[in-house]
Amino acid sequence: MPRRKTSTSPRPYRYSVQLPELMADTAHLEPAELGCYMRLLFSYWRSGAPKNDDRTLARITGLPIKEWSAIRPEIEVFFDVDREWIHWRTDDDLLAAYEAINGNKKRTVAAREAKKRLAKERDSACDSACDNERDSACNTFLTVSKSEQQNHLAKPKAVFVSTDAELELAVSAIESGFGGGK
Repeated sequence: MPRRKTSTSPRPYRYSVQLPELMADTAHLEPAELGCYMRLLFSYWRSGAPKNDDRTLARITGLPIKEWSAIRPEIEVFFDVDREWIHWRTDDDLLAAYEAINGNKKRTVAAREAKKRLAKERDSACDSACDNERDSACNTFLTVSKSEQQNHLAKPKAVFVSTDAELELAVSAIESGFGGGK
């Protein structure tokens, strides 16, 4: 598996260990050996497969090279060693984590686009409804006599009208004198 670049994608922040499997696989290890194995796994998760270099591996495990060389045969059996120390279970876990990250990104982008599209549709529907109401209000105002137009202009009223029926009701109330327009 190719080495992952840490700069191009966010690293999964959570590393989980299957404790029963870990304990079953490592029951024969000394505490220092288990600690080295775990540090190699943590480093693998964070930075990818380590190179097959004793200085690098000793640095990761926190041991001097002599101590690392003594422990290496016990730890090496958990990895496929060539130019890098490959741990297939951790690779599978990393792959699943990256798939989850990418799936979340895709869902987030889709949700954002849907939200923008709905807001744009809502705004255009609201604009067209407002335009229709203004047009009908203008048409109604033009059908009123000149004296009534002068009366409306002389005594402006704040009337919120949301439908044509409410507009007709407001106009008839004003015409009949109940709206206080005369």
